[in-house]
Amino acid sequence: MARNDHERLNEVEGQLTHLQKYYEELNNVVVEQSKQILRLERAVLALENQTKDLMRQSREPRDPLAERPPHY
Repeated sequence: MARNDHERLNEVEGQLTHLQKYYEELNNVVVEQSKQILRLERAVLALENQTKDLMRQSREPRDPLAERPPHY
């Protein structure tokens, strides 16, 4: 192999090494973001369920005489 070819090969190998490193870093970011998205989706679902429960409760008839006044 000519000297110039050897230098070019070393340069390409170095670039490949950097690309592999960046690929792994980006993959880790994507994995963490996927986990965070799942947590956020669960939190949103829980909030939706709480909101639905509160809406149902507010529609149910209440007996104001059976409730305790706020000062008790």
